[in-house]
Amino acid sequence: MERVIARLRREKEETKQQWFDEGKKEGWDFAKGAHYRTLQQVLSWDALDTNFGDRLEATFQEGFSELREEMGVRDDESLDDSPMFFEWAKGFMEGVTKFWNEVADKL
Repeated sequence: MERVIARLRREKEETKQQWFDEGKKEGWDFAKGAHYRTLQQVLSWDALDTNFGDRLEATFQEGFSELREEMGVRDDESLDDSPMFFEWAKGFMEGVTKFWNEVADKL
């Protein structure tokens, strides 16, 4: 049983890392195409905010049905209730922030 628990723990961490990495890539890609004003708005958000998912979804509306499906979040549920969304959100904000840090002093 201990081997099973160890495997599940490892898989859990791998899954969290995969969601973080996906969020980071999507954050970077988003930032590359975002309007300056929108980018500033998103940079002021906190991925740890309990309403981050709702705010992100309300602002951008498109593209979240696939993410919801991948995470197993129904339409009548908040993305913020998904533990994997939290990992994705942290990655997303890191991607946006890394992009901004690369371009900010050139503007």
